[in-house]
Amino acid sequence: MVKDSIYKKSVINFIYSYIIVGISLLGMFGYMGMANYLLFFIFLSVVVNITIVLSICYLSYNIIRLFVTPYLILSSIIIYFLLILFWNHSPLSLIWYTIFPVAVYHFFNMRTTLYWSIYIVFLIIITFFANYWFEIPRISLTKTNLFIINIFTLFAVIYFISFFLYYKYKITLIEFENKSLDDSSTDKNVVSTAGVEDELYINENLIPSNTLKKIYADILDLFENDDIYLDCSFNISKLAEILNTNVSYVSRALNSIAGSNFNAFLNKYRIEYVKRLIKNDDYDRYKLTYLYTQAGFKNQSTFNKVFKDLEGITPTEYIQKLKESL
Repeated sequence: MVKDSIYKKSVINFIYSYIIVGISLLGMFGYMGMANYLLFFIFLSVVVNITIVLSICYLSYNIIRLFVTPYLILSSIIIYFLLILFWNHSPLSLIWYTIFPVAVYHFFNMRTTLYWSIYIVFLIIITFFANYWFEIPRISLTKTNLFIINIFTLFAVIYFISFFLYYKYKITLIEFENKSLDDSSTDKNVVSTAGVEDELYINENLIPSNTLKKIYADILDLFENDDIYLDCSFNISKLAEILNTNVSYVSRALNSIAGSNFNAFLNKYRIEYVKRLIKNDDYDRYKLTYLYTQAGFKNQSTFNKVFKDLEGITPTEYIQKLKESL
């Protein structure tokens, strides 16, 4: 799906950025003569992130998303241990914490973002008291080194916040486009065989025929091997998202190859499914309500109309005719 693809890309690119920042810190702190334990800690963090990004490249986002929260928690703990070393010298370093609520806002909902904001406030508070609770190793920084660290911190945090807001914008844009399509006549006329041809039009000459054939083959494969069309909320925008393409291409593939619009194509499969149910030996036990709801129709009047348009008789007449033929 398009959204999952964007989420996966954002995870991978974030880890790449994390690695680049880690390597930059290694070089900068090494030049400043920081303690070896600090350099080793950052080096270990970089190695772990390289291992993670190599491990998830070929995984689907449905699997990757299970590890997003643990990863963010681990990252926040790493940042915490670094900041208890630096915040006395540079209070500005505390802005590293602001990355996490923004990252959570990208991946999750507002409630989860609120919970994370509370968690980050808690981390900031215990960062202040860490020097009183634990024996923290002291580090010495010249004014020049402190200035360099502050500038680096400022640019890095701005980058990460902008990074997540950019991907959040892309996801929001897709959701808005899908909602607009769902609110249009596509959703209202999803089972209307007399519907108007799809409004979104692309000049056939602009789309390679091989592309249309591939999309149509994917549509057939999906409809023949999956009962997704039985979902009453299924529409052309969802089909396009599943196929990782756009509504216009799906519409054009159906029009040019099948000679049908999406609504008619969908209804054909739904009615064929109903006919298979009726032809079952136990068809007497099926009520029309069961038949049309199982097939994805939202109401009986629409179901009756579509059935008659395609078969020439009503569902009741079809059942009666089937009985008489036995």
